[in-house]
Amino acid sequence: GETSIIEIDYYHANSLLLMSDEDIVDKAKQDLDTILGEEARRAKVTDAAVVRLPNAVNWYSPGSYSNMPDVKSSSLHNVFFAGDICRSRHGSWSQEKAYVTGIEAANEILGRPEGTGIIKLQPDELLSHLGGMVFRQQKPCLAWVM
Repeated sequence: GETSIIEIDYYHANSLLLMSDEDIVDKAKQDLDTILGEEARRAKVTDAAVVRLPNAVNWYSPGSYSNMPDVKSSSLHNVFFAGDICRSRHGSWSQEKAYVTGIEAANEILGRPEGTGIIKLQPDELLSHLGGMVFRQQKPCLAWVM
């Protein structure tokens, strides 16, 4: 039969740290079944590895984008950065952003045109776009509540 390898990351998942590896694998399978439907339900887990990273959090916070380094250093001509902490116009996050910024850095080093080898993201759906607009407009009002 056909084999697939899938990696699942759960963020802010301290409650999972108390679960056994078997229970975490069962949860991941149930989540995939829910998300992917019937085809996933028919699949069987033949091997699994659970990696626990307590207190491992991302570095993103409101307003942090302006403090992230660009892929090309503004101070040193031969220094380039890659990773999910780098500033990118792509719009991806986490592992995907790390991958994309790696390609962006390689393009800079090799003198390739910007965007070479990178698939552009689709624009946000209308509701997501509108939600972002509403949030940005209400953000000053929320500051005193928080």
